[in-house]
Amino acid sequence: MEKHMNNLSTTIETIQNKIIKNINLRLIELDMTQQALSQRTHIAQPTISKLLTGKSAFSLEQLIIISSAIGINLLSIINDSDFINIPLKPSSSIDLIPESDNLALDTTRPAFKGYLNNTFHIYFLSTVTGENRIINGNIEFIDTPNKRCNVKLTISTGKTNLFGEEITKEYTGNLIISIQQSTCYCILYNKDIAELSCLSFSHMYLSNEDLKCRMCVALTTSSGENRRPTIQRLIMSKYSFDLNNNEDVQFLTSQLRLNTKTISIDRTDLEEILTLDEYQKYKAQLVPSSYAESCILDENQLLALNMKLAEKINLINMLRDKSSAPKNNKIGTNTDEFLFEYISERSDFNNQ
Repeated sequence: MEKHMNNLSTTIETIQNKIIKNINLRLIELDMTQQALSQRTHIAQPTISKLLTGKSAFSLEQLIIISSAIGINLLSIINDSDFINIPLKPSSSIDLIPESDNLALDTTRPAFKGYLNNTFHIYFLSTVTGENRIINGNIEFIDTPNKRCNVKLTISTGKTNLFGEEITKEYTGNLIISIQQSTCYCILYNKDIAELSCLSFSHMYLSNEDLKCRMCVALTTSSGENRRPTIQRLIMSKYSFDLNNNEDVQFLTSQLRLNTKTISIDRTDLEEILTLDEYQKYKAQLVPSSYAESCILDENQLLALNMKLAEKINLINMLRDKSSAPKNNKIGTNTDEFLFEYISERSDFNNQ
């Protein structure tokens, strides 16, 4: 694998250097500046600069556009001999996504600082209906010789094989960063069960420190007999939560729900929580005077209470743990049926 990556990296660099050399020679012949090339191709001048200094890789579209602008076929520069000693290997989905100012794949770019060669603990709620269990594992972000960030996700199933060894599920993929959307995307694949998943989380620039934690959104498939497309939260953290510690478990189960700014909670559960000594004095503020079986609390209202931040977070965790917020959102069979039936009844659709 390493030999393959080294050969591929060298080949890409060689071809890219040949293309850059021919473009620069042609620009001299035409007495054309990078700015003029940018105007003619409608490719941003900073992007042109990165391409011609080897800081970004050319996409096929860019090669065709630049070829047309300068009057030479840049694709003809690539010879059969350039592909010697490269073992055949299926391309990954990341190969089809072009590098740009707003889309970072090259790990030498500042956007990747603090992410590379780091391993994080991960936690999410089981997607099996009726199962209240926290699933854990780890995720690694690995720099590679071809300047791409590989991702390896390992999930503990909580089961063991006949030899007493832990059974895990492994997913591999790549990290792509959208500068414009301030979002990191991990596209992951498990070849054993033919499953694709996608994680996304907010991106932040890190200069001289590593990323500590992030709340992620996962688009996946539910476990169990009835497998359905599912959206859920996933926590990624350098801190190792203790799943035998009630406080850690309560934090995870409360924050991994699909929460909003408001907390919907049964009145009985709310009153029980507010019987605790440290929260009794806030009962009048938080429990509605008029009777209602369900109470709606705003997170900002809770953060405004006159208490220490740690106490506020603890209160919010207890409330969210008892709230009606769902653990995940599955696209059930009824959803597809309702959509089909509604569309089928529309006369304008049936006439198409």
